[in-house]
Amino acid sequence: MEYMKQKKSIAANISLALRENIGYLLSQGLVRGLKSDLRLGQGKTMISSAKPYVWLVLLFISVALIASCNGNQSQDSPTQNPPAQTGDDDNDNNDDTSSNVDDDDLSDDDSVADDDTISSECNIMQVIVNDPPEGNPLARRLTIKTDQPCKLSGMIASPDLEGYGLSAPDDSADGLQHELMFYGLAEEHQFNYQIFQAGREQEVKAEGDFHVSALPEDVIRPLRHTNLPEADPRTWVVMILPVNYKPHIGGVILILDRDANLRFYHEILRPEDRPLMMLAALNLLSDGSFVYDNLNEVNQVKLDGSEEVLYAPQIQQPYFNAMHHQFYIADDLSRSLLVFNMIGNGYGCDGVTPSTNVVGDGVVEVDANGVEQWRWSVFDHTDQIPLDSMDFQMCEHESAFWGSGDVDWTHGNSVFPVPGEDAFVVALRNVSRVVKIDRATGDIMWQAGRGLDFQWIGEEPPEEQWFNFEHDAKILPNGNLLLFDNHFMDTSPTWSRALEIQLDQEAMTARRVWEYRVSYTFAHGTVYRLEDGHTLITNGNGMNAYEVTADNVLVWSAEMPRQQDGSVGLLSRAVPYPALWTYEP
Repeated sequence: MEYMKQKKSIAANISLALRENIGYLLSQGLVRGLKSDLRLGQGKTMISSAKPYVWLVLLFISVALIASCNGNQSQDSPTQNPPAQTGDDDNDNNDDTSSNVDDDDLSDDDSVADDDTISSECNIMQVIVNDPPEGNPLARRLTIKTDQPCKLSGMIASPDLEGYGLSAPDDSADGLQHELMFYGLAEEHQFNYQIFQAGREQEVKAEGDFHVSALPEDVIRPLRHTNLPEADPRTWVVMILPVNYKPHIGGVILILDRDANLRFYHEILRPEDRPLMMLAALNLLSDGSFVYDNLNEVNQVKLDGSEEVLYAPQIQQPYFNAMHHQFYIADDLSRSLLVFNMIGNGYGCDGVTPSTNVVGDGVVEVDANGVEQWRWSVFDHTDQIPLDSMDFQMCEHESAFWGSGDVDWTHGNSVFPVPGEDAFVVALRNVSRVVKIDRATGDIMWQAGRGLDFQWIGEEPPEEQWFNFEHDAKILPNGNLLLFDNHFMDTSPTWSRALEIQLDQEAMTARRVWEYRVSYTFAHGTVYRLEDGHTLITNGNGMNAYEVTADNVLVWSAEMPRQQDGSVGLLSRAVPYPALWTYEP
């Protein structure tokens, strides 16, 4: 790529010769006059329109170049070739670990040097490639020292990877020591970096390289993948998976690019008292960080792998679990909607025998500190969600989900705000319904599902109408309902699907407008509509992620490995992630 192949221009070499052999003041006085007369094109210097004084300058240049050829050229100073140091053992095998700094590059635009927004010119004295952050081995921090206060930016590329990465932050703080982060690296790749002065990106102040070694063998990597040109490389995919093959690790968050390269990898520590973590939720914030929960706390993970607890839910009694499954959190972290549950009176799985251990769900809104502000519970709406509305077969299967003797009545698994409304929808899996709730009043606005508020219009056979034991229900901006239909219909189901339903809230009718079938999964399943109209789907314990077009063309997929101890694995959630690298047409 051209930006990684920049060379010293002829004008810059002239400036170097003048400074070293005629004197710095002379070069500063005459080179500026030359800049408007020397034009570089296709390796040629165009001086046909040069002013008369150009020839006088060229005479001095000739003397300087002859002196250089006779061995009088001085050695580069340390500021022109700062040594690249590394705290990373991966660099031990580098053929070239030095950072090279170009001398003053002459731009065709005189205004660059006079722009008040550009910091004073500086030279780089030292570049240090630090060890990878503890929480993300696919990132590097460069520490850079300069002789004058200035702002720096950087760029990184690899011969074997498409695109290029930009430093974070875009510009360092004005000072003598600078920190630039590079994210989205890949294992077993060589990376070349270039450092620029902010506002002077035509000049490469320093360049060098480093190597990222292979991650440990037990790292979770895709087994196989599909990648067609229709899959936008500017969209990567982030996943969260619970694991149980390491005693101290409860799960991982990872990012895959379109070629299924790992570009971020973070292991989630497991509390000593937690034999298995659910890790069913993953939210993305606009700053690129991730938010998940471990049933006890809501945690934020940043791109450098650092992790902090945002809050532990502080909700009022009664409750059984303060949060579980997918939740919503505002981008500014000011509020969250959590699915919680509580134990109440109802019926056993036969729908007849009374029980005092019925687990029903609700939604609680908490503030930035996790303090309850508002709640809604199914136990307050048993006239619309009857206590005997559970499925016998599912209830028997799930009888011990929350503990021995408990009846898992509703099993809520996701909550999302409705775009443009003060309302939200919650998916209640074990009663196969999606409920829309008015946040201001707590009233149920409608329920979608077989035999509920909407009449199905369509020619599909009955078993293909509506959904069964759904996950990840949300309202799209166009008002349609998008969800993952696990389709648990009988003892031998063969498929699950992503399903989009058009809801006419005036005529109270519903019809299928789109679906995509995948291999059957009993647990979990997610669906996400991308900006280009494609849909990203996961099939839970099927361990697959798919991206399909509106015409059901599969353009990308990744199959993740099952647990290494032989137990069934789980791909809890996959969400599109803006690529950490830049891709140009």
